Amino acid sequence: MAAIRGYGGISADQRRAERRARLLDASLEVVGSQGYNSLSVSGLCQTTGLNDRYFYEHFENRHAIFMALVDELATQTLAAMTDAIAASGTDERQVVRAGLGACIDLLTGDPRKARVVFVEAPAHSSHQHRTQVRDMFIALMRSQARRMSAGVLSQDLDQRVTLAGVQLFGALMESVTSWLAGDLAISKNQLIDLSADLLLTVANHALAVDNISSA
Repeated sequence: MAAIRGYGGISADQRRAERRARLLDASLEVVGSQGYNSLSVSGLCQTTGLNDRYFYEHFENRHAIFMALVDELATQTLAAMTDAIAASGTDERQVVRAGLGACIDLLTGDPRKARVVFVEAPAHSSHQHRTQVRDMFIALMRSQARRMSAGVLSQDLDQRVTLAGVQLFGALMESVTSWLAGDLAISKNQLIDLSADLLLTVANHALAVDNISSA
């Protein structure tokens, strides 16, 4: 059955989706530029020119739209990393650089996104939302470790890789925010290259320790 058409040949579902997108864009601008504490339902409605009933059509409150924004950015990051890795070939360093590069490109290409993911989400979201992008980073490390260990991770190696992933993600957060603030006098390509080298070094060390323990 064809969708019911409304004004200008646009269906009601399309209009709802467009309103939701406008609200999310407005929330990105507020949270990414001013911080979560500046986010308000009335402010978003004023910015978008929407009645508050359209806000509540999609979101329960300001925290709900913030969570939806974090989810959207996590989805964008995962898609960018997945596509980049799939197109990177089989070379270990190329795979890691592609995944990290896609993540860093996305977040530094729009500093508002980096602030939401690295600053506001850790401070104002649930544990599940705080760890979404971090877990993607850990998954990249696990994937690399599997490549280097014939596809099998021992329990000990998996624990080492997971811990290293948590620690390195914290380092990546600080590196990206410092670079965006102008505190690191390096290019974005250097930031990506050095981050990839560090990840590979840690992965190689974890694998070497596991091999020694298994010998």
